[in-house]
Amino acid sequence: MKANIIVTAVLATALNGSLAAQEAIALRCGTLLDVENQSVIGNTNIVVRGEAIESVGGDIPSGATVIDLTDHTCSPGFMDMHVHLVHDGGVTSNPFTFSRSGSWRALRSLAAAQAMLDRGFTTIRTLGFDRHFETIDLRNAINSGEHVGPRIFVAPHGIQGRGNPNLLGTNTGDPEARGLNQNLFIVQGTGPVEMRQITAREITYGADWIKLSDAFGVGVTEQDLRAVVEEAHRLGKKVTQHVTMDPEHKAARKAIAAGVDSIEHAFITDGEVLQSMVDNDVYYVPTIWIIDYIARQEPGFKLSDGMFLEEHLAGAMAPMIGMLKQNTAMAHEMGVKIALGSDTIFDPSVIADAVEEFALLADATGDVWMALRAGNIVSAEMLGQDSQIGSIAPGKLADIVAMPDNPVQDITATVRVSFVMKGGAIVKE
Repeated sequence: MKANIIVTAVLATALNGSLAAQEAIALRCGTLLDVENQSVIGNTNIVVRGEAIESVGGDIPSGATVIDLTDHTCSPGFMDMHVHLVHDGGVTSNPFTFSRSGSWRALRSLAAAQAMLDRGFTTIRTLGFDRHFETIDLRNAINSGEHVGPRIFVAPHGIQGRGNPNLLGTNTGDPEARGLNQNLFIVQGTGPVEMRQITAREITYGADWIKLSDAFGVGVTEQDLRAVVEEAHRLGKKVTQHVTMDPEHKAARKAIAAGVDSIEHAFITDGEVLQSMVDNDVYYVPTIWIIDYIARQEPGFKLSDGMFLEEHLAGAMAPMIGMLKQNTAMAHEMGVKIALGSDTIFDPSVIADAVEEFALLADATGDVWMALRAGNIVSAEMLGQDSQIGSIAPGKLADIVAMPDNPVQDITATVRVSFVMKGGAIVKE
């Protein structure tokens, strides 16, 4: 026992010495957003040591490196809970999408992730469209320090029942290319046993989340959905459900009854369904930006190699934006927890414009604080990571961004981030 005490004391002394040796970084913020209390604090010092925040509002320790942000507003790092890093802007039926190698997709994902970090997204959740498990490898490489990038939570593939079209209304996979089908974007199964196996396989290979992709709720039974959710929760992971325009909201109803943790896309027009989300603590990720971005383009706009914006699709975008905003406002009024997500699918030159989702959420709900919180503390809560990230507080990881203007006064300030720190490391200054 005495030997153990001595060893423990030696380790504690070494650890304390190591922490003391780490150089402190002090951020002098002219304005600080306290997202947890929805308040603005002026002239605040944030002291960072190592990966974590040491103090907020205190004095600057002697010898600290001081970064002057007195003409900036400091905020917790932004979070986007619905991105597609591995996407190329096409759809799963696009032959160019099928032609992409795993190497191409991994490199594209890295570039896209770094572009998002540059705009202030220190944490993102990427949902589906891996060909194999590219974004798992990317997440791990960033976590190990091989590459700089945001903190990533991954759902590698979409999961749905057999015998129905995939989430985009087309057949899954190329029937002539049998070697590709098993790991190509969408994984299909039938029956609770197989659905459990698919879920366990995703998690075995490193999935943080499971994504259910039966958008219309017609290709999978409630028993199958429960099997997925139960298996994921048993293994400590969460589940989200993709929905689309369906007046009966079959996918959402089944998924909520099965116990999912979040719903993707603001296509729910039924107050009863939204109330069930409140009652069951299900988060909502509206994804207005993707439709807004496409609506701003002219017919013929190149979405990706081999895919161009058709006139009928372009014309459908504007009314869809109105519906998404209306549904988001109704959800907010009813008390549904809303997390920010953009559904961005484009190349690195465009993908980070997803930051415009802040302004779209604020416009939809008339609540700037709701929009700001959706992109940090609420997203952190949905991830189950709010003890580590999502706000600026002592002990939390130092994910901090700064912008020249105050987004509480002008929400578009969020598109002008000029300073980014992730886990105590300055990645943009």
